[in-house]
Amino acid sequence: DNIKRDFMSVITHELKTPLVTIEGFAKLLLMNKGGELTDKQRTWVQNIRDSGQVLLTMVTNLLDATRLEGGNLTINAAPVAVADLLSQWSGTWRPVVEARGLNFRGDAPAPPGARVVCDSFRMQQVVGNLVNNALKFTKPGGSVGIGARLDGPRVVFEISDSGRGIPADAVPHLFEKFYQVEKGDTRIAGGAGLGLYIVHQLVTAQGGRIVVHSEVDRGSRFELSFPLCDPGDPSP
Repeated sequence: DNIKRDFMSVITHELKTPLVTIEGFAKLLLMNKGGELTDKQRTWVQNIRDSGQVLLTMVTNLLDATRLEGGNLTINAAPVAVADLLSQWSGTWRPVVEARGLNFRGDAPAPPGARVVCDSFRMQQVVGNLVNNALKFTKPGGSVGIGARLDGPRVVFEISDSGRGIPADAVPHLFEKFYQVEKGDTRIAGGAGLGLYIVHQLVTAQGGRIVVHSEVDRGSRFELSFPLCDPGDPSP
């Protein structure tokens, strides 16, 4: 098992480097740094960049999964205001969601003064995985939401969508490595079935909990629960 993890870590790391280069040069071409592109050329380069981003995400997930299994993924946790987290996530994902023809729900105020101990970078990764899943399975005209609420001595972050939902018999398996809800999801949406596995591992590594509420054709809601820094006094 150790040899397998080391092998996967080396291979995925070596794959990541050229993919970053491909994405970088594609971005430069789209910025007309190599000269003005025709509409057809722009479409082709955009296809190259989009496919490169899918591959880069898959490789990054494989690398993170290998590091998690080996206990080598660093978590840098520190107290952070819930309002700051929500502001960061909304600023990142609102334009992406709206560009897909979806409504973004993220204007509800954060619990006043609430703070949690977490790794802000890893939480951005967690929310990114969940929002990307929502984008893949929510049709234009639907909605994606990011919010937070207090639940006793804990803060619950909610990432929700109005997409296709998840069958009840699939929910217990969602966080298993390489699990796909339906055959063909890898081809339709991209990915290797590692996103939710990594989400679960990262949340629990930071002392959090994750639960899923979903209904077919009615959407899904992922709840990430973390203890307040001071349950008796949630002020900064």
